[in-house]
Amino acid sequence: MSCLYVTTQGAYVRSVAGRIVVTRKDEELTALPKAMVEAVLLFGAVQVSTQAVQTLLEEGIPLVYLSRGGTFRGMLQSGEPKNAEVRLGQYAAVTDPRQTLRLARGVLRGKLRAAGACVQLWGRNRWVGEIKGVVAELREVESRLDRCESTAQLRAAEGRAAAAVFGLFGEALPPGFFWKGRNRRPPQDPANALLSMAYMLLLGRAMAACYAVGLDPQLGVLHEVAYGRPSLALDLLEPLRTPCCEHFVLRALQAETFDPSDFRMEEATGCRMTADALNRFLPRFQAWMDGEAGRQGQANLPELAREFRSAIMEEREPVWPVEREVAA
Repeated sequence: MSCLYVTTQGAYVRSVAGRIVVTRKDEELTALPKAMVEAVLLFGAVQVSTQAVQTLLEEGIPLVYLSRGGTFRGMLQSGEPKNAEVRLGQYAAVTDPRQTLRLARGVLRGKLRAAGACVQLWGRNRWVGEIKGVVAELREVESRLDRCESTAQLRAAEGRAAAAVFGLFGEALPPGFFWKGRNRRPPQDPANALLSMAYMLLLGRAMAACYAVGLDPQLGVLHEVAYGRPSLALDLLEPLRTPCCEHFVLRALQAETFDPSDFRMEEATGCRMTADALNRFLPRFQAWMDGEAGRQGQANLPELAREFRSAIMEEREPVWPVEREVAA
């Protein structure tokens, strides 16, 4: 299964004889059998035929809309989840402070352990020097999770851990790239541009995973519920951010897949990849998610969504399957 990324401006997506076909000015750019398509992601000015939309809806293939620079705009998904019992359980959980705290604690515990595995790998790869302080910090934060009495305290703990990991991330960047901390909307440097793109691609998958198991992606636990925010999808991302996104970006930069000339700074959109760099990024990210990260179990969003659903219905803390060794 593959995600179909359409980045060519002015492209047109059609459904032809069981295939999803992308053309531009009568030139066929790519075509995939619909059975091989996991999701279709459109970047910027891309058109879709009515027949293609109907085919995607019939096949249950999400259609994700992003800006040309990769900002998530929305998605078309076939129907609403039909399992009312799961929805009722989710609504009860997010309105019960005790259940919300229990679920959020599991999300954060999974994130801390996955981040710790990555940090140790960065040390083994000699991308960074001393890692003991960050490893100790992550373990200290995890040891205090059971004493947190509110999701606000959990979010404060998450911020402390994220600061430690991002500090080390900056140290691991190769020469030519710099880091002044995480920034977004818009990103202000190449490393942040790559991270933002990876997070956005993962977010579309997370929303589709929520719908697939009958959950409302808007109703999260660690992320506060807010108008227009896919809080649960963002929760599902948390245990995957470091192994699937931050680690991927460091691997790509350490392998010299990108260099500073692959980025442009614009006042309105901030730092963004050139068209050529984006076309190199997307297949590599797809291969990473379906290959090394997928084989290690790090990228299995449907599995995470099913576990979260089970935790809601069984009124327990979710156990995230992300503690396996991170792919080198």
